[in-house]
Amino acid sequence: MKGSNIQQLKSSFLMAFFCSGIILTPAIAPGWAETISPQSANLVTQANPTASPNTLPTQVANRLLLEVARDTGISKSKLKIAEIKPAGFNGCLGIFRPNQACTKILIRGWQAIITGPRRTFVYHLSQDASRIAQNDTASGAKIAVRVSFELFGGSENIPKLESNAIFKSSVSGDLTGSTTTFILTDDGKVTKFQSSPTARFSPVVVKTLTSQQLQQFKKLLENRRFPNFNGLSYLTSAAVADFPTTTYQSQDTVTQYISLEQNSMPRSLQQVINAWEKIIAM
Repeated sequence: MKGSNIQQLKSSFLMAFFCSGIILTPAIAPGWAETISPQSANLVTQANPTASPNTLPTQVANRLLLEVARDTGISKSKLKIAEIKPAGFNGCLGIFRPNQACTKILIRGWQAIITGPRRTFVYHLSQDASRIAQNDTASGAKIAVRVSFELFGGSENIPKLESNAIFKSSVSGDLTGSTTTFILTDDGKVTKFQSSPTARFSPVVVKTLTSQQLQQFKKLLENRRFPNFNGLSYLTSAAVADFPTTTYQSQDTVTQYISLEQNSMPRSLQQVINAWEKIIAM
């Protein structure tokens, strides 16, 4: 059959279909569903849930909020989906616990940041929300802190650690444009690097930890479940007002915070901060 005849046949079929009184709507098209905006958590449109990583299907969002309400005791109406990010998880939904064995399978889903009246919560969930788990290590920040998946300066600009590095902290973003970095390596040495737009200083070994001290700090990172902070920032509006931002980094984790609201951070992060500050104190 020629192309023109096929097109004529399609047109005749559609004309007959519309004349029958049946109305087609996007809602019945395959792959379409109501979606919720993470900014408002309100119904906004009908759209393909795979078209944008910044929306959750309504049914998934409702399941998530109900689970958060059950976990926290906060009314669902007072909870808000502030931010989401597509993610791929292992059998433990990507939540690290010491000595926990996780099946090496790929579970596609999301990480979500939920805000309540006083605190912020981080959740991991599968695509259909059949599995939902709170990342309680990263949860609990007070509302004065903006928890986000966006790292200040861009995650792509944060270089990976050298293979012998255990931990690294960098403080940058103040009015002078200077950066102060401390790196702990597997030989126990703590080295300080300092630079500014007008000067660069030679690295200085400020301390050498004993084998016991090194193992204690590594154990603290494990017990405080530091990997659960990966990709999260705990900042305030001061982060864009030339107040220094601190970046913490291990081989598998990068997280940021601003010291103005250190007491508003999750407890585990506060404990890591306190331990590291003691190590780099000279």
